[in-house]
Amino acid sequence: MPKLTFNVSPECFSANDEVILKAFKQHLHNYKVKSMGQAPQELIDCAFDLFHITRTQARSIRQLEVKLGIRPEERKPA
Repeated sequence: MPKLTFNVSPECFSANDEVILKAFKQHLHNYKVKSMGQAPQELIDCAFDLFHITRTQARSIRQLEVKLGIRPEERKPA
């Protein structure tokens, strides 16, 4: 997997969260992004914020579904 190098602006949600940054890079690799060199900083920041928001909302929705009994509770491996 080639290494993607880019920075997100400090104003972005979770800009200093290494776990989110790693997940975002993995997401870009899944979509076969080879380079971020030509992307404007604003586009990178927007994509990162949208990734963060989507991930956070998906987690909240799952928790709500468990609470309402729509989705079974996820078991953590022992």
